[in-house]
Amino acid sequence: MIKSQLRVLKSQYEELQQVIAAVDQTVEPRAVTRFLNQAGLDLAKSMQELAPEDGYVLAAVANTEELQRELQNEVIEGRVYRIRESDSQIALTQSQLDKAATVLTQQHSTGAISPEELNTYKRHLMWAHLMLPTLSYVAQGHQAISRSEYLPAKAFYQKAKVAVNNSNHPDPRRAQMVTELTEIIERQRRSLSKEIMVETNFNPPPLVESGNTVDDQTEGTQSSSKSASNKKKKESASKKAP
Repeated sequence: MIKSQLRVLKSQYEELQQVIAAVDQTVEPRAVTRFLNQAGLDLAKSMQELAPEDGYVLAAVANTEELQRELQNEVIEGRVYRIRESDSQIALTQSQLDKAATVLTQQHSTGAISPEELNTYKRHLMWAHLMLPTLSYVAQGHQAISRSEYLPAKAFYQKAKVAVNNSNHPDPRRAQMVTELTEIIERQRRSLSKEIMVETNFNPPPLVESGNTVDDQTEGTQSSSKSASNKKKKESASKKAP
C-alpha cells in the first residue's frame, strides 16, 4: 500500500518538476514558479512521511528546498528564453503552462491562494503562452534578415504581429509590441525593445543613418566595400593609362 502511494506521489512530483522548469524559463516574475515549487515541496514532504529513509525522497526534499531559495532571485536576463525552433516545441511548452494553470486552480480551490493571486498568476502564464509563438516568429525573421532574405523575414514579422493583434491580453506591452513590429516590418527598426524581448541572440545589427535615409548596417558595410573596391579599380586603371 505504501509503495503504491509513493509511486503515485513520485509520478506527480516528477510531472510537476517539468512544469516548474518550463514556467521558470518562460514566465518573467518568479512568484508563479515559487508557488509551484512550494507545491512540489509539499509533495516531497508527503513522500518523506511515507518513506523517511528513501534516497530519492531525501534528494527531492533537499533539491526543492534549495530551488525555493534560488527562486528569491528575480533575475530575468539569462533565465527567460521563449524562442522555440518548431511548432511542436512551442506546443509542448504551452502544454506545460496549461498544466501550471491547472495546478494553480486546484490550489485555489483548497484556499492556498486568493482569487487575486490566481488571476495575477494566470495573466503571467497567458503572456508567456502568447510570447512563445510570437517571439519564435520574430527570431525566425531575424535569422532570415541575417541571410539577406527580406521577404521571408517580413512574413515572419507579420505572423508575429497577427498573433499579438489577435490577443486580448491586458499587458500594456502588447500595444507597444504591435507598434514596434510595424516599425520592424517597415524597416524603421531592427529588433524589439529589450523590455519586451530579452532574448537578443538573434538580433540583427542596429540601423544606421546614411544621408537622408536609414539603411541596414550590413547593407551599409557592403556598400562601403563596393565603393572602396571601385575606387581601387579606378586608381589601378589610371596607373595603367599612358
